[in-house]
Amino acid sequence: MLPRALDDPLAGGTLTIGASRTIGTYLLPALIAAFRKETGHDQRLWISHTSAVCMALARFELDLALVEGEVGQHALEPIPWFEDPLCVLAPVGHSLVGRGVLALAELEGEAWLIREPGSGSREQFFTLIGSRLRHCPVSLELNSTEALLQAVVAGLGLACLSRLAAADALAHGRVRNCLWRFLWIAVSISSCTVTNIAVRCSNVFSCTVSPSTHQCVDRLGEANAADHQPSKQQQRQ
Repeated sequence: MLPRALDDPLAGGTLTIGASRTIGTYLLPALIAAFRKETGHDQRLWISHTSAVCMALARFELDLALVEGEVGQHALEPIPWFEDPLCVLAPVGHSLVGRGVLALAELEGEAWLIREPGSGSREQFFTLIGSRLRHCPVSLELNSTEALLQAVVAGLGLACLSRLAAADALAHGRVRNCLWRFLWIAVSISSCTVTNIAVRCSNVFSCTVSPSTHQCVDRLGEANAADHQPSKQQQRQ
């Protein structure tokens, strides 16, 4: 949970949090609800793709950013926060479902559903899968994780998404997880604070940041390590 920061004179303000779409949709709402119940503190949440969130933080428009993609801004220093395994998702009746652990070569020629440019999910797909296939046709490009899941359900192609995003669809049998031999990949969700920019750019300007912003990172990590650590059975699914 987020901290009380009772001794912080700036804690009465509004904390502006930026998040990439997967985190902002599937992870942060419950954490923010718990924080408000505990402290009564107000927050604003701005959700966009990873690149846009990082740019907003670099412009000091956000106090804290939580992203699952590569942090491309040199002024920002990412702090590893939480790991989320990637899944290759297929429609229920797809020919790859039920064939056991797949080799990467078995994904050759399959149509893929991908996120829009600037998305961390898109970046991870091309780094870990797309760039390793000789033939990787893109069926559809979407700027919403939920729309991408619905496209998988409709049989428009395969998708590579985090287990966090796919958990509900997998639990209700709407999609299937294709096990593959390449890697059990864990996506490192990173957090950055405006303080990092102030330190890196201290020769240009300085700013004052509430200590609660620092504490948010640590406390969020502790809460998620306990609540979202995948079991051995989940890792095998």
